[in-house]
Amino acid sequence: MPYKPRHRSRLAVLVGAVLLLRALISGIAVAQPLPASADTPARIGNIWAGFDHQPTQSQVQSAERAGSIAPSAQEQSREAQIVQQLDHELLNNDGVGP
Repeated sequence: MPYKPRHRSRLAVLVGAVLLLRALISGIAVAQPLPASADTPARIGNIWAGFDHQPTQSQVQSAERAGSIAPSAQEQSREAQIVQQLDHELLNNDGVGP
C-alpha cells in the first residue's frame, strides 16, 4: 500500500496562516511602544496620571481661610436658606414633599 500524505483542506491552511500572521503582527505592535504625540494632553480636567485631583470641601475651606476669601457667617446662612428653599421647591414639584 503506497503512502498517501494527509492533505488538509486549503481553507484550514489559509485560516491557520491568517491567525499566525495576525499573532505576529499584534506581537510586533505590542513590543514596539508608540511614540508620544505632542497632541496628547498630560492631563484632562482634574484627572492626570490616572488620579482624580478634585479638592475636598475641607481643602477648599482651608485655602479660602488662608487667602482671606472665606464667606462670612451671614453669607453662609443666606446660601443655606437658598439651598433649603430650592430643595423644598424641588421636592414639592415631585410630589415628595409635605
